Amino acid sequence: MKVLIKLGVISSALFFMLARNVDLIRIEQPDEDDFKYMQRTIDYTLSIGKCLEQPFGASIVRKRTGEVLCYGVNTVSQSPTWHGETKAIENCAAIYPDQGNNVTFWKELTLYTTGEPCPMCSAAILWSHIGRLVISTPMEVFAKSGFEHIPLRYTQVAEHANTEHSANLVVVEGVLSEITDPWFSWQFDPKGKCPHGCHKEGSKCIETSDAEEPKKPQIPDNIKLEL
Repeated sequence: MKVLIKLGVISSALFFMLARNVDLIRIEQPDEDDFKYMQRTIDYTLSIGKCLEQPFGASIVRKRTGEVLCYGVNTVSQSPTWHGETKAIENCAAIYPDQGNNVTFWKELTLYTTGEPCPMCSAAILWSHIGRLVISTPMEVFAKSGFEHIPLRYTQVAEHANTEHSANLVVVEGVLSEITDPWFSWQFDPKGKCPHGCHKEGSKCIETSDAEEPKKPQIPDNIKLEL
């Protein structure tokens, strides 16, 4: 009986702890700036390549001052952990080395990503204390397309984080997903339609040489946004 009571107390405590952490994630509607900065993230990703097989790009923005502090794009060909979000965080950490564990610095930043972060990237966002996350394409879209992934959403990762790391994370979903969703539709479908500016050669999408060049992001000359 004592064992059952003890297990019941532990289970109740765990339930309330997880429920409390879920409440600490606030899902909000996008504001006008979110569309602007997501478009810049999209433009940056397209500037790396129009036909990327891993079209996950990210940017980190200080909205208070209107600054895009850094960008990142999936480069797993160079390192297996360099997803768009982790690369952007690493770039910011390198550009602002004196802000490593400065919670105040990271808390006022917003991370924009073309695809919902994987569990690793979700954990990195929580560990970084980034205050706001804006997502374009949701995980379910590229999961259905056949992308290799770990099926844990950012909400599930946050459930197991303590309040210090998940407190007051604001999340906005689906911003400009009508642009990014098609990016994830062709990689595992032989008949899949290539993104705009690309054409099919075998199973791959190749950039069309006479396609219109994507708009380049407006990057100040005095700011180093990526290593």
